[in-house]
Amino acid sequence: MMMAEVDERYLPQLAAVLTFPQSVGIVGGRPGASLYFLGAQGSAVLYLDPHEVQEVVALPEGAASYHCSTPRLMPLTSIDPSLAIGFYCSSAGALQPGLLISYKKDDKHILALVEAPDGKKNWWIVDQRGRRFSLPARTVSLVLPGGNYQPADVQRFAEAAAAADLSLMEIAWAVAAEDVRSYSLQEMAKLLFDDAAALPQYITFSMLLHDSIYFKQVFKGGVWSFEPRDADAVQAAQVLRSAPPPDPDASTRMDLTHLTVYTVDDASTTEVDDGLSITTDEAGAPLLWVHVADPTRWLTPGDMLDAEARSRSRSLYFPWGAVPMFPRSLAEGPFSLGSSSSSEDGQQQQQQECCAFSVCASLNDDGSLGQLVSLGPSTIRVQHRLTYDEVDADLGLGPGMCQHEQLQALYEAARLRRAWRVSRGCIDIDLPEAQLKVEQAQLDALRPAVSCTKLSQWESAARLMVAEMMILAGEAVGSLGAAQQLPLPYRGQEAPQLPPQEALDALPEGPCKGYALRRCMTRSVIEQSPVRHASLALDAYVQFTSPIRRYSDILAHFNLKAHLRGEALPFSAAAISAITAAAGESARELGRAEGEVTKYWAAEYLRQHREQSWVGCVLGWFRPEMQLAAVTLEELGLESIVKVEFPVLPGDRLLLRLADVDVSSGYYRLYVEDRAAGPGDSSAAEGFSSDDLEAQEGEQEGSEGED
Repeated sequence: MMMAEVDERYLPQLAAVLTFPQSVGIVGGRPGASLYFLGAQGSAVLYLDPHEVQEVVALPEGAASYHCSTPRLMPLTSIDPSLAIGFYCSSAGALQPGLLISYKKDDKHILALVEAPDGKKNWWIVDQRGRRFSLPARTVSLVLPGGNYQPADVQRFAEAAAAADLSLMEIAWAVAAEDVRSYSLQEMAKLLFDDAAALPQYITFSMLLHDSIYFKQVFKGGVWSFEPRDADAVQAAQVLRSAPPPDPDASTRMDLTHLTVYTVDDASTTEVDDGLSITTDEAGAPLLWVHVADPTRWLTPGDMLDAEARSRSRSLYFPWGAVPMFPRSLAEGPFSLGSSSSSEDGQQQQQQECCAFSVCASLNDDGSLGQLVSLGPSTIRVQHRLTYDEVDADLGLGPGMCQHEQLQALYEAARLRRAWRVSRGCIDIDLPEAQLKVEQAQLDALRPAVSCTKLSQWESAARLMVAEMMILAGEAVGSLGAAQQLPLPYRGQEAPQLPPQEALDALPEGPCKGYALRRCMTRSVIEQSPVRHASLALDAYVQFTSPIRRYSDILAHFNLKAHLRGEALPFSAAAISAITAAAGESARELGRAEGEVTKYWAAEYLRQHREQSWVGCVLGWFRPEMQLAAVTLEELGLESIVKVEFPVLPGDRLLLRLADVDVSSGYYRLYVEDRAAGPGDSSAAEGFSSDDLEAQEGEQEGSEGED
């Protein structure tokens, strides 16, 4: 749709909010229900919602229309083509010469000028220092409005952002908190500077990225949004920042700011619990470091924050976001392992020092825990905050080719470690999960945009690396606790009654074997003295690496730090038993709540795709006498139970379709259309019998050390 095709009555409203020349279009829904005016800006879309403001403009006689003058942003991917009258907009991430952009590298957002295309997916850019290089378009995090910028503009914008007064954030928060919602970058620029031009937008963007108290930053679907934090949480963060309590470990806190620290998390993670480093000893042998967030630096046993966290027991996770155990501004601010800020040319300017609890250990040649070299409170700086996908891509390049050689060394140590645990009989449950996501702004929509992504831990080198390092830290703490006879929340698990080995060997590797093992697992327990953890194949293990989001880890931190200081332990064995028992019941209730919400959104996702057929892999019989089989939808990682009226074996593939759905109750039922062609070879599982797998279903704990 070109400008000539737009009804001239709409041009004043469109011109007021769009930067031309850009593609522009109109999207409409059912008459009288929805009508939006859209304009593409980079990977985002500006739209006007007539039902939000109801500002009617003068139109020719006989014309009826709704209008508003408040622009909003949405991802290009959220546009529903089925409701479109017609629209045209540039593709997500579309670039052109002369644009000013910000791109992300190692958690740093760097300003640059777009010069020219370099093939289909890359662009030549020039940064503040005049360096010219090729940049993948997917790393662009912001496209500023306007065009025909020159290299001098990069320097001008960067200097203006560096001189910004960050104290203005408190004023902006006070105004935004009166209308709690998500604000676009343009709205934030108007709020701060009463101007949404390119330069105020970039200064605003830089200020918001440096803020960890007043606004939560969200980047999804190529669009930035900013939400004012809760007033109580802001006040608590301000108090802690302005008048932090005395650090009881100040005299012994290790200065580890010289170490290169990596954090590796999901892209959506805001509570950063742990980081990794690797060094060598005098003989050149690797020393593995796990740095854990240290919220107990800011807490006292029994104080208000500690009591509130204890009552919550853990953070709560939903498809639209998390309800943190601590106030969000603390969990995502001073409690979290921060990352470095940078100058606009990408060079390190300042790195935030973080309080941490660090564990350093060596491995024996077989991968078993060697020497516990160091354990205690520390101060670190995080140089690299990366996502699992970024680390997977880097590790995939192999030694000598990857960007982060230290991560490659950590991965090799993790593989050795895992091999040792496998030799001791560890039980890993290789089952994919369905990761459902929905934007908070979509929760009340008639057709909310729901995504469902398959997530498989054991297919990811980065996730395996992090999991093994967290398990190593848990074993190191457990071993120290056992040697010193410390009351800690030791986690254990009885050995399950597994199916006969020949039956397991007959199953296809992967989800089918994982399902068979999961049905046999026993529930994990927390004791106050060391107890064997069968699925991890460890004699002593303490969950220790998620103190921001799991209260039992807080107990371990409090007692360990008191022991290291030579003080009386704040929590006795009896106290740990009482607290973890209450927390266990609370955690089960929270788990049920998370499960109900997940079922609701799974049902909604399937409802929106009810005309689609799905390939499902048969995991095994759930109730053979009722012809009920467990399946996993291969594309989504979603597990379900279906009725199968013909013989099937684990690994067989079926074509499935939605038969019935009731979103309000989270109920959905799939039916079998036919067998699906593919790799499911029934002869490979002829030794399988449903009787071999009939066992009490338990809690899967094989990867619980991962955070």
